[in-house]
Amino acid sequence: MAAAELERRPLIVALVAVWVVTAACALLVGVVPGVSRLAVSWFDAPLTAGSNPPPTVGRALELALHNMRVFCFPFLLAAARLQQRRLRIVVDVLLVADVVVQAGLVGAALGAYQTRVAPYLLPHLVFEWLGMAAAIAVWLIARRRIVTRRELTILAAVFVVALLTAGFLETYATPHR
Repeated sequence: MAAAELERRPLIVALVAVWVVTAACALLVGVVPGVSRLAVSWFDAPLTAGSNPPPTVGRALELALHNMRVFCFPFLLAAARLQQRRLRIVVDVLLVADVVVQAGLVGAALGAYQTRVAPYLLPHLVFEWLGMAAAIAVWLIARRRIVTRRELTILAAVFVVALLTAGFLETYATPHR
């Protein structure tokens, strides 16, 4: 890798992994008899414009900051250069669990509600998953070697911009009152 380049493979691997988990859960919920009904009753999502609050900048920032809190820990660990073997295992488990929960819930909603949920997820989901993938990517690099300041800065910028974009799209581009 040249000094001016960002290692792209971890970001691509992370993004593909997040979408695979999402698709697998959507397929599981959408295909297995009875699981879709169970998911719909569990989610109990009204899927109406009236169920979403009116859009505000504060709401968009609140959503973005919530997502940043959920996935910021790989950046903190990479910046602190914490790479002990036991810590790597713990972070690996936490990241996998985080991805399975976040992408799994979205996939389950897609499988249960199918096209009815599209207006509520699709405007922002690509950016939200990109932000999640940036956090995973920084950890994939950090578990092998020290992340350079440039890599950390670029991936953190992708993380912040993607999640801010997702927050604003989720607030303003989804149906609302």
